[in-house]
Amino acid sequence: MSSRADWVELEHGQVLELLPSGTTAEEAEAMSRRWNEIRAMGGPMPFVHGPGISNGRVGVIIDAPKGPDYRGWMAQNPYLWERMFDMLSHDFHEMHLIRMPELPSVVERMTGRINGVVDVDAQHKAKALKLLERNAGADYLMHWNYLPENIICTLEGPFPIKWEGCGRGPWLADLARSAVLLRLENDDYYRSNMVKGYLRQCNYTEDELNPWLGTVAMDKLADNVPEERDVLRSLVRRHLG
Repeated sequence: MSSRADWVELEHGQVLELLPSGTTAEEAEAMSRRWNEIRAMGGPMPFVHGPGISNGRVGVIIDAPKGPDYRGWMAQNPYLWERMFDMLSHDFHEMHLIRMPELPSVVERMTGRINGVVDVDAQHKAKALKLLERNAGADYLMHWNYLPENIICTLEGPFPIKWEGCGRGPWLADLARSAVLLRLENDDYYRSNMVKGYLRQCNYTEDELNPWLGTVAMDKLADNVPEERDVLRSLVRRHLG
């Protein structure tokens, strides 16, 4: 489903990007301020007007980026896919070069969630928590939903949407999050090419990424989605075993 399914069209080229059900008005206000801070620091953020509400559900009003999402853009240009994956990875890495120490810590959030995960091997959990502890001070901008369907390709460049999970943390955790989400979508083609392209950009290796794949998978187990458990547990065993 298109990420723009959560958009409510408004006047003057604006949309209300609805936040997950249960988000409070106070949280929407804080998120709006956070998104403006990201834009002010040069992050790929559309202009943010402030919080809004539609049919009892809160969101953030933004200037709507105009263009196809990354999947649609690639479908329009089937002979340029290798170059497009390089561009996708480059833009992802460029975003990670922005330091945002004032944002909430994704590492702290993951630590709390993983501590609450049950029915996983104690040694695997200890490895995940140790990795997070070593990276507690990382303060790079993280999107946390960087997927092809969440990136709008405009004449001004790509604009990611769905920023509600953003925060600060280490680069590889954000890449691992995208890889795990694509694995859950059974989209190994996009996952493989995004990961390879990103690792080329930043000179990291798969061996350095792998512990993050297991740690992010364990964090995702905290959502307690039954149909995801087998895949996530397999990733935990494979990369933290």
